Parts: sequence; C-alpha cells; structure tokens
Amino acid sequence: QAVVNADIATLESELPHLLKTIVQSPLQIVSIHTHMTHEKPRLVFVHVWGMGTAEKLAGAIRSAIELKEEFQSQ
Repeated sequence: QAVVNADIATLESELPHLLKTIVQSPLQIVSIHTHMTHEKPRLVFVHVWGMGTAEKLAGAIRSAIELKEEFQSQ
C-alpha cells in the first residue's frame, strides 16, 4: 500500500474536467479553494489524497497532469 497527498492547481475553466478525472480515480478530494484573490486567469487549487497501490495512485496523478497538458496545448 502507498499513500499520496497532492495539491493540483488548475484554471477555473478547467475545474469541471479535472474533478471528473479525480472522481473516476482512486483519489479523494479533500478541498477545493483559491490561494490568491483577483488574479487573472482565476486559479483554483484541488487538494487530493489517496491510498492504494503505487501504480494506481501514480496513474491517477498522471491522468490529472495529462489533462492539464491537453488544455495547455489547445
């Protein structure tokens, strides 16, 4: 068993897609909030944690990162 704790920064417009990816993974959402005020574009931070095999947890984090890369390439 392994444990992961992460803080994923995302643009507000990407948040629904990131949440869908997380909900379909072994990760649990701990909190969703901002760290700053009045920034443009608006950044949202999603804190997650999970317990399971290292491979499954790494795959879940990778999926979230790949989603971010997909948006950035558009």
